Amino acid sequence: MKKNRYLLVVCVLFVGLPTQVFAQGSSIVFGLKTWVASSTLDAKNKTTGVTLEEESEYTALVGPSLNVRYGSWFGGANYLAGEFTFKNFIGSGVDVGLKRNELDVFAGYYFLPKLAVLLGYKQLEADFYNANTGQKAETSKSSGLVLGLTGFYPIGRQSALYGTYTFAALEDDENIESTGNALEFGFASNLLNTALSYSIGLKIQVYLFDETDYEATDTFGGLAFGINYKI
Repeated sequence: MKKNRYLLVVCVLFVGLPTQVFAQGSSIVFGLKTWVASSTLDAKNKTTGVTLEEESEYTALVGPSLNVRYGSWFGGANYLAGEFTFKNFIGSGVDVGLKRNELDVFAGYYFLPKLAVLLGYKQLEADFYNANTGQKAETSKSSGLVLGLTGFYPIGRQSALYGTYTFAALEDDENIESTGNALEFGFASNLLNTALSYSIGLKIQVYLFDETDYEATDTFGGLAFGINYKI
């Protein structure tokens, strides 16, 4: 199960941007976020040269969000939870399950009318288990800082294209460090001139590990959806 801990840094940062594009002044936005994605792990043993590639089944991470904007400043928090399955992990005949939950807290500033810088903190907890027997194998926690840019381009008065790029530096409870890049872009719009809005986009994250005896790349991607209510 030691190799599985590299899956822990599959990170999701929903910054709530689609709801911000409709609120240039002050606003409070409650939302429900969903990310339908899978994880692909590529690893290489530096000594033997042996490589492996594992991909999980697609699943959904779901959770609430809160976003607040005041003038050019914004901030908020998101919570997401989901459960993944890796069939026949590394050819062992065992299906590996992963239950994970994460909390993101962030703040940012629009230094241009449509472009902002953001700083966040992520805390992630994951439980690995044998999906065939249900036996728990390992629990791990990781946390760290996230820095990024987020922006939007209006389409008419009710819609916009949005994009977010982030760089993350995380460390788990076994002092394993990772760095990575994430990109999310998509479309957001109000619903019939109401306080409701929705978003749909594509989110991709790539995290890199370089330890003494191995190196690995973890790619996590899929469609992101959101429904929000502004007060």
